[in-house]
Amino acid sequence: MSKQFCKEEVKEKLKTLIDRYSENHDYYISSNFNESECRLEFIDKLLEYFGWDVQNNSGKKPQYKEVLVESYEQELGKPDYTMTLNGKSVFFVEAKKPHVNILMDKDCCFQARRYGWSAKHKIVLLTNFEDLVIYDSTFMPKIDDNTNSNLVGRYHYTDYLDKYDEIYSLISREIVYDGTFDKKFENNISLGLDVDDIFLNQINEWRLELGTYLYKKEKNLKKINLEIQTLINQVVFLRICEDRNLPLYKTLKKSVLDENTLQNELIKLLNMADKRYNSGIFKEKELLKIFSNSILKNMINSLYYPISPYDFTVISSNILGEIYELFLSETLVEENGSIKLQAKKDNLNRSIVTTPYDIVKYMTEKSLDKVIKNKTPDDIKKMKFADIACGSGIFLTCLLEHLINYCESWYVENKCFDYIEETYTNSYKLKYIEKKNILLSCIYGNDIDYQAVEVAKFSLLLKVLENENKESVIEVDPILPSLDFNIINGNSLVDFDMISEETDNYMEIKPFSWKYINNDSKFDLIIGNPPYVKTEDMINLLSEEEVAIYKKQYYTAYKQFDKYFLFIERAIDLLNENGKLCYIIPNKFMKISSGKNLRKLITKNKYLELLIDFNYQQIFEDKTTYTCIILINKDRAENFEYNYIQNYEMWKLNNINENNIKINSDEIDSETWILSTDLEKMASLKKLFANSLLLSEIATPFNGVQTSLNSLYVIKGKEVKSIDENYLEFEKENKIYKVEKSIVKRYFQPITKSEKNVKTYDPLLTDKYIIFPYDQNGNLINLDEYKKFKEYVNNFYDRIVPKQVSGKKGGRDVPNSTKDSWYQFGRTQALTEFNDQEKLIVGVMSKEPMFMYDNNNLVIQSGGTAGYCGIKLNKNSKYNLFFLQAYLSHPLMTSVMECMGSDFEGGFYSRGTQVLNKLPVIDIDFSNEIENNIYNQIVSDVIKINKLNDELIKNQNLESISLTNRIKDDLIRKINNNITKLIDMKG
Repeated sequence: MSKQFCKEEVKEKLKTLIDRYSENHDYYISSNFNESECRLEFIDKLLEYFGWDVQNNSGKKPQYKEVLVESYEQELGKPDYTMTLNGKSVFFVEAKKPHVNILMDKDCCFQARRYGWSAKHKIVLLTNFEDLVIYDSTFMPKIDDNTNSNLVGRYHYTDYLDKYDEIYSLISREIVYDGTFDKKFENNISLGLDVDDIFLNQINEWRLELGTYLYKKEKNLKKINLEIQTLINQVVFLRICEDRNLPLYKTLKKSVLDENTLQNELIKLLNMADKRYNSGIFKEKELLKIFSNSILKNMINSLYYPISPYDFTVISSNILGEIYELFLSETLVEENGSIKLQAKKDNLNRSIVTTPYDIVKYMTEKSLDKVIKNKTPDDIKKMKFADIACGSGIFLTCLLEHLINYCESWYVENKCFDYIEETYTNSYKLKYIEKKNILLSCIYGNDIDYQAVEVAKFSLLLKVLENENKESVIEVDPILPSLDFNIINGNSLVDFDMISEETDNYMEIKPFSWKYINNDSKFDLIIGNPPYVKTEDMINLLSEEEVAIYKKQYYTAYKQFDKYFLFIERAIDLLNENGKLCYIIPNKFMKISSGKNLRKLITKNKYLELLIDFNYQQIFEDKTTYTCIILINKDRAENFEYNYIQNYEMWKLNNINENNIKINSDEIDSETWILSTDLEKMASLKKLFANSLLLSEIATPFNGVQTSLNSLYVIKGKEVKSIDENYLEFEKENKIYKVEKSIVKRYFQPITKSEKNVKTYDPLLTDKYIIFPYDQNGNLINLDEYKKFKEYVNNFYDRIVPKQVSGKKGGRDVPNSTKDSWYQFGRTQALTEFNDQEKLIVGVMSKEPMFMYDNNNLVIQSGGTAGYCGIKLNKNSKYNLFFLQAYLSHPLMTSVMECMGSDFEGGFYSRGTQVLNKLPVIDIDFSNEIENNIYNQIVSDVIKINKLNDELIKNQNLESISLTNRIKDDLIRKINNNITKLIDMKG
């Protein structure tokens, strides 16, 4: 049945529904027809006619229902319908009875928009079937907004049929699940007015006001920071309990009605909450006495309308996690007598960017489902799950939610009604005591940041209370568990027995031993996003003793290791024999030399079960990080799943049924991982490596020079005024200068758009020069012997002089400079590489192959992961540079370099010297006549192309350009065919 035919069928049903409503219109708009009846008879059907499975007829598990429907029988203070994408809420539908005129009722409009804004949705729907109104919910709602504010669309029931396609394009299931929805509403972003921005700004205002007040009384900022966080947690917790209809003595707002009794009333409220919840949140009740009444009153009032429109029934735990993660990244400091917020100096020691919820959810489901498959709830309560760098606890809350959903489904399917309760007709939820037991028995976490630990506890307690109310928790006393033995502060990487007995550095290193927790039981699953910290940053940030411990205790602490290497090794050690580890980490460990031991640890034991490589796709907001998801199985795996994600947004839509391929574990080892989703290509690459030499055995890749101040050392073509046998005359900053011709070299660096698009077989052109103050042996010239150059650099002395000489922070970075060599380049690399030597110029980061032949001694710059590098032949090499030019530009070699090089945003990948050195070059048998003849033909054809390029440079008429390019294209085709023949012969 075609989609169009289905739509026509649906329209017929919709017409019948509209006709029935119209025929009995007077009754339906009367007060006798209630909201529940309207939902069941009309609104449910309307949503179904736009593709939504309202009643879950497809039988999806609770966490994947397309529509979460609230009770028809009672008002719970939540949106009536939550439309989801694979279980993640996308927009709400708020329902009213037709008797309510939603086109005029500001309260209805505000309620719906408040729901949508608090949940960070792009749109929200309000309907009584009589009318359907769609609002842009990215704008913070105000109680006095008129009902037309931020309107996306408004439709009377008589419009539903004629405008069906228009409405379908806005709210249908199809547009949500195919990605059109996000694209359609991607501009629905009210800058600076997101609920998390507003809430974080508000919390920070409290922190500054409270901190300034306390600092006048005591100067211990560490203590002040902790006290303020404790108070904020208490106030926010109570406010959330109010909106969620959980047991409280009285509301916060009622407690501050009289400023004179405010403190006493709040302390009474906290005492009652502590007695009822008893989780540790309210253990510091006396804090209230150290703050002024006016500050406390303003703080509490700011959580209520009209100051804020928050609805904590729909602010999800992941949104709160994002807010608190940013909260944790800053601390109060004193500066010039004032209190301000500043980034923590130890931010490098922990991840301060919240992992997107889509990723957290995917990782949790992918790993946890494997671990708990076919388990009973009783089995699960004996299992242990952890995040050993938990931050605000976003992974732990997702773990808890998934375990709750699983147990709930199991009890429903097995009709174990002692453990579940009916919420409304044929709808069930896990009893609260069961949720509490799962949290206490199964969830563990650790973080080196004490404040993060407190936030993680707070997040978990809020999560376990989700969907609860007074009636559901009434028989549980205390309502909340203490998590002091589940979520603990300390350094996951350092056990007590790793530290010298003579140390006095315990408080800084914060040693922590998991063997003292949970009776030294190992974990069934460890999950998370460990800190990414380079060796250099660890050395600058941490004590020498701590860094020394890492280097001594961890096998993966190899060369310039990253801290996440250690977290992987540590986590593997903490798993039981069937345990799993799921991390999101930088993908460069697969390729860089320092990742060798980590790769060996994983491959030697066949730990790898899943690898999702996001290549250059950016996962984290406002942070450029190239990441992958890795799932490790402590039990050996003969195969692993692999996927290379080309489009992150589409993957998010379809990751429940992702198209992973299986690869034999023997395909990878401690060397660079060469992986592809094309198994035939992988086989070709493997065959190529098996019959090849390394490029470093044939030739030497080298980096270019680095001036550290191109703007003054490089002379662009448009700046050149004249050049003769003695001087180069040029203009810099509206002034004419000369420098001696003997210290000037031609310089290659494409700058314009046309220059940047050059490829291997294009003409090699440049109009630039570089001032090169070195002799043939790489020795710095004597400034006094080059008067014009001396005059030029002296004129820009303040900009050229290195910071190592001037002592100023902003100068050039030239590590080995002195007061006599202040005009030298920033680095001493490649100073003799441009002396009468042919080479290939390699574009380090380019989408197309760029291996251009140069015998004119052009200077190139830099080369690690940017700029250009060169390739020169080794002495007595049996290969020709023209052959390497062709071979390295072949499509198969492009695939090799894509696999070996680091990914960069925009689809670029690195061809730096580290990659070039390891490239496989087929080992040609020159005594074999066939191989030798093909080789010689390739060389001959490349030489022809280079000669044609010389002609193109000389002759620029359109007819000759067109003909020459056609000849070149034919030669390139022949070259690639011949290289393919050689590769096939060697296989």
